[in-house]
Amino acid sequence: MAAMTSAITANRVLERRRGYTPVMSANAGRHSREVDQNAASEQTIPLNAYETTQALVVVAPMPGVQPDDVDVVIDGDCLVLESRLRTDAPKDYVIHEWDYGNYRRSEPIAEGYGAPVTARMGNGQLVVTLTRGGDRPAGGRIEVHPD
Repeated sequence: MAAMTSAITANRVLERRRGYTPVMSANAGRHSREVDQNAASEQTIPLNAYETTQALVVVAPMPGVQPDDVDVVIDGDCLVLESRLRTDAPKDYVIHEWDYGNYRRSEPIAEGYGAPVTARMGNGQLVVTLTRGGDRPAGGRIEVHPD
């Protein structure tokens, strides 16, 4: 039975990679709010998203960020993830390919997922869960709990 479930799951993943039944909308990366151009530059957050029988789970890496520094917001039909850099600690880098904090990503919420929405932060990863079959979430901030 477990082998059959794994095969079904693998087929669903392959179908999504071929462009069928997307979990996240094709409008990836479109911001639903204006960004303050005078603020410190923001980095786009890469996302992983997967389905369970009960939810859509969105995972975003945010190294060097504490739960209090993260905002998860429902803005219309979009899930907005943002964080701030608490302290800038300049260093004389030999290689400098990424920065701490000042992350932002806005993604449309896929049909069929909604409230309740939960958010947890631990080990440098933000995990947001949208309930399968839930009502369209009301706008506003989602509290981020430490893991």
